[in-house]
Amino acid sequence: MTVHKLLLSFLKDQGRLPLRWAYIYRKGVSYSWIKMKNILSGLRGKYIFAAVVALILVVVFFTYRNKITKTQTSGDVKVNTSPQISTVPTPNSYKDAVINNLSTETKQELIDKKNEILPKLPIYIKEFKTSGGITTRISILSSQFDPPETLRVEIYGVNYLDGMADENDINYIAFTESLEKAFEEINKAGGDSSKLRYIFYSKELIHEIAYTWAIHAGLINY
Repeated sequence: MTVHKLLLSFLKDQGRLPLRWAYIYRKGVSYSWIKMKNILSGLRGKYIFAAVVALILVVVFFTYRNKITKTQTSGDVKVNTSPQISTVPTPNSYKDAVINNLSTETKQELIDKKNEILPKLPIYIKEFKTSGGITTRISILSSQFDPPETLRVEIYGVNYLDGMADENDINYIAFTESLEKAFEEINKAGGDSSKLRYIFYSKELIHEIAYTWAIHAGLINY
C-alpha cells in the first residue's frame, strides 16, 4: 500500500476527512505522480539523444584525424617537401659492423652524398607490383636517430622470415625488385644510390635478412 493511501485510510478512520475530499485528494496525488513520471521519461530521452550525438562526433573526429598529410603526390610516388624525422633506432649490429669501422674521411663522404638528396626526402612508393605477384610499399627517409652516414630504405609487404635468398623465392624477388625501384628513385632525386649506406629495417633480425639478400643480389657491396 502506498503512502498516500495509508494517509487517507488513517484520516478516514479518525473522522477527519470527508469522503468527497478523500476522492479529490486521491485524484490529485495520482495526477501529480503521472506528471512526474512523464517529466522523468522526457529527461531520459534527452540524455539518450545527447549521448548518441556525442558518440557520432567522437567517431567522426577519429575517422578524419589522420587524413591530414603534408605530402605532394606524383603518380604512385609521394615526395615530401621537408625531411622526415623517425624515432626508430638503428640496429646495433649494423652500426658495429658497417658504420663504426669507417674512417672519418669515408664517413664525411657518405654524409655529403646523403645531403645531396636530403631536401627531397622522404620518398614514398605506396604500391609497387613485383613480378612474383607481391605488391610492396617502399619508404626512403632520413632519421636523426640513425647514424648521419646512413639512409633508411624500408620495404613492406615482404615476408622476410619465410623467404630465402633464392632467385625463385617470391619474397626475395619482391625485396630485390623493390630495392632496385628505391635506388631508381634515389637517383632521380639527384643522389647516387651506389655511394650510400642503407638501413633496411628497424628490427635487427629483419634488417640482417634484408642486408644479406641485398648483398646476395649484388645490389650493395659493403
